[in-house]
Amino acid sequence: MSILLVRPGALGDTILTLPIVDAISHRRPEQTLTLLGAKQYEFLMPPHVKVESFDSIEWTWVFEEDKPCSRLYSSSFDMAYVILKNFHTPVRNLESAGIRTISASSLPEPATGIVKTLCERLSLPVPPRKPYLENFTNNKTSNHVWIAPGSGSRKKNAPISLFNYTCNLLKTIGDFEFHVTLGESDTWLLQENDFLDFVEGISAKVFYKKTLNELVATCCNSCLYIGNDSGASHL
Repeated sequence: MSILLVRPGALGDTILTLPIVDAISHRRPEQTLTLLGAKQYEFLMPPHVKVESFDSIEWTWVFEEDKPCSRLYSSSFDMAYVILKNFHTPVRNLESAGIRTISASSLPEPATGIVKTLCERLSLPVPPRKPYLENFTNNKTSNHVWIAPGSGSRKKNAPISLFNYTCNLLKTIGDFEFHVTLGESDTWLLQENDFLDFVEGISAKVFYKKTLNELVATCCNSCLYIGNDSGASHL
C-alpha cells in the first residue's frame, strides 16, 4: 500500500507531524509513505518516509481550486491523509484522482493536545509520547541554556523582562552559559534597548539566522530551553 500524507507547514507543524507519521506506520506497517510538506525539513523525518515539496509544480494540482485536477498520481497512491486548516480543495482533487482520502482540520481543540486531536480526527491510534528527535543529541552533559525570545508573531512573545528575570534567577542557582537564537522574523529585537541590555547582562552568545542544521547542532544539547510558542520550542 502507498500512502500520501499532505501536511504543508513550517518547522513546528513538521515536528508535530512526526507522531502522525509514527501512528500511520504502526497502523499500516507494510505501507510506503510520502509526505507532501516542506522539503527543507526532510532530514527530520524517519528514513522510510519520502518527502516531496508541496509547492513544486508537479503537485500544484492538489491545491488548485479552479482547474481540472490531474490523474497523474491516481495509480501511485492507495490513500491519502490531509491535515490543513482548509482541506476541502485538496480532498476534492485527491478523491477526483481516485485516491481514498481522510482529512482533518489543523485547528486545535481547547485544552487538548494537537497530536491527540489530529490522531482522533484521522481515526489513528494516539502514539505514546517520546523524543522523536533524540538522535540529534550527543548525550553529553551541557550547561547551556537555549533562549529563543522571538516567534513567528510578536503577539505570542513573552516580555523580555520575563526572560531577564528567569535568567538572573538561574544565575543564582548554577553556572550556566546562555545562548540566544534569533530568526528572520526577530530582527526588530536588535533595535530594542531592553533586549540589548538583557543580552549584555547575562553575557549571552547571540546566534542570528542560523540554518536549521546549525540550530540542531548548537542548541539541541542544551540542558534547558526558555522560549515562546514557536518552531524552536517544538524542536
